[in-house]
Amino acid sequence: MLVRLRTFGCYSTLALGTMLSRGVDIPAIVQKAKPAVVEILTYDQQNKLLKTGTGFFISPDGELLTNNHVISGGSLITAKMPNGAVFF
Repeated sequence: MLVRLRTFGCYSTLALGTMLSRGVDIPAIVQKAKPAVVEILTYDQQNKLLKTGTGFFISPDGELLTNNHVISGGSLITAKMPNGAVFF
């Protein structure tokens, strides 16, 4: 699978508060979304780990979304899925 990485800088705590006030089943949402979440590891030119973060798939063809601060300054970026699959 080809993985394309997109970055956006946005933050929202209001959405979580709204969901909680409406009695949304957060554990069920997490269970459903978990397979789409990846761990992002960013390395420098000497393969030294610089940063870690998370991202998630936004399309069935392998596009990932993460924040720019997770990957900025990196020479090699990997995405690790919960099942152990790794994408470079």
